[in-house]
Amino acid sequence: MTAAAVTGGATAPPRAAPAPLSEGQKVFAFAVMCIGFFIALLDIQIVSASLKDIGGGRRRARTRSPGSRPATSSPRSS
Repeated sequence: MTAAAVTGGATAPPRAAPAPLSEGQKVFAFAVMCIGFFIALLDIQIVSASLKDIGGGRRRARTRSPGSRPATSSPRSS
């Protein structure tokens, strides 16, 4: 299919080229990108380190029925 067939015969006007960035804007964009990558990597490491605890909590909740109490809070028989 051609672009003219998709748009019903009308063609879009050509786009103008984006204005070039100044050196300061390029440095700022690169710095923001680096900070974003660092935050994403830090988040991945935190989640990776916590998966064992999260998984353990899910397993514990699945094995206990909703009406049961932990063994430490049950009354002791004398």
